[in-house]
Amino acid sequence: MDRQSSLEMLVDVLVSVLQANDWQETSLVLCHPWDIDGFLHLWAQRSQLLLRTVLDLGYLDEPRATRYLQQHGDRVRTLSSPVLLLGCDLHRARLVFQAAEELGLPPQELHWMLGFPLGASELQTEGLPPGLLAFGEVSRPPLELFVQDIVGLVSQAIAHAAGGRHDPAELQTTGSCNERHRAGGESPGLLLSRFLANTSFHGQTGLVRVENTALVRPEQQFRVWSLRRDSQGVPTWMTVGTWSRGKLELEEGAWQSQRQRKSPSEAAEGARTRLRVVTLVEHPFVFTREVDEEGNCPAGQLCLDPGTNDSAVLDALFEKIGNGSVPRAYKKCCYGYCIDLLEKLAEDMAFDFELYIVGDGKYGAWKNGRWTGLVGDLLSGTAHMAVTSFSINSVRSKVIDFTSPFFSTSLGILVRTKDTASPIGLSCGPCTGPCGWASSWRCT
Repeated sequence: MDRQSSLEMLVDVLVSVLQANDWQETSLVLCHPWDIDGFLHLWAQRSQLLLRTVLDLGYLDEPRATRYLQQHGDRVRTLSSPVLLLGCDLHRARLVFQAAEELGLPPQELHWMLGFPLGASELQTEGLPPGLLAFGEVSRPPLELFVQDIVGLVSQAIAHAAGGRHDPAELQTTGSCNERHRAGGESPGLLLSRFLANTSFHGQTGLVRVENTALVRPEQQFRVWSLRRDSQGVPTWMTVGTWSRGKLELEEGAWQSQRQRKSPSEAAEGARTRLRVVTLVEHPFVFTREVDEEGNCPAGQLCLDPGTNDSAVLDALFEKIGNGSVPRAYKKCCYGYCIDLLEKLAEDMAFDFELYIVGDGKYGAWKNGRWTGLVGDLLSGTAHMAVTSFSINSVRSKVIDFTSPFFSTSLGILVRTKDTASPIGLSCGPCTGPCGWASSWRCT
């Protein structure tokens, strides 16, 4: 019995996650002493993904691995997203991140994935780049349940073997290791092995089966985690998917594909990143006015209001802005406190942006199996960022990241007092009670 994950299963899990990100190739850093040629052959058999840069640290201890990374800095610099750290635990992965940082390749500029199963208790955040992907087995059952399932598997195999014989007496019940097998006969061990290889059942640990005619392997499930920042900006691990029975199930609203989370550093060298920003009109944070006769905004930022969240339509409209072919009815000038914040952020972070107003006019709620409004545009990848007066709540915080609040307010309740008749000369009389600013009034 083997409760560890087979190399074939690890490859299947990793390939599922990489393909869910729409990645077609990957860089490989190998930290486990596997036969590299054998692994590459296995990878080619079970995946269509192309492996590029391969760094083999599998047979090196920590000091030698550090020297290897320093001596092969040119190969480290050729790493490009995504980078698969196969067989690397968190400690060895940090060595790779540190070496990349020292060689002028900040880890946060690449997409990384740990190819070594971790337990939920092993997940740490210190020294790890945001966006890091990891996976680990879900709630492994205790050994006692595995043993019970093994006994059940053998019992079923024996029952099938006995049922397949016309004469149960032909089954040998005793024997010796030194006893010669009868010519033309099948030994009890081979008979049982043959039936075991064709027996599987759902036990207390899930599906139990025999692999490669000799290895009993229980069913395994894995969770896929992504290192994100919570609403307070604190790094935290978020479950984004579950792998079971050869299939990856993604968490609704939590998974962000490679296309959706393309980082600013992945823009062409020397070019400023261009982000698409969605907003919602709410005074006094965001106002709109009409464009001038030439379709420009003398003040504020040009924004589009096409009344849609279709990314293809928005792509086409923003491409037409340069040649002035966008319908005038779609053009607005957005201004206000939030727009000023966006302009300042773009200046400090060195990016450009294109701005549009959310199509359905909603902030975002879970309705009919999907997110609407601003939240829906962010999760679908239609927009990279939302800038407006946007309330932070626990439901939205589970699927999107918020900045720190830039404005807070409180509500008060005004109650009309009871009407009473007051003499016309009341304010001319002496002050008989607590007097405020009204005591300075005089009759004329």
